[in-house]
Amino acid sequence: MKKSAGILLYKKEKEQIMVLLAHFGGPYWENKDQEAAIEANIPFIFASYGFGNVTTYDYKIESLSDLLKM
Repeated sequence: MKKSAGILLYKKEKEQIMVLLAHFGGPYWENKDQEAAIEANIPFIFASYGFGNVTTYDYKIESLSDLLKM
């Protein structure tokens, strides 16, 4: 079985649960994480402080604390 690490953040507002799944993949996932998000039809959040560079994204963050502002 392959193993991977990630962070699952969630918050509940009224009767709705909002979920953010983050995968910090390093150089292996450079440009592949965006493709995976598109294929899964989920928003792609670009962490500008990470590996690689992308030109299109749904959201861009400069630090983890930016996630709290979304």
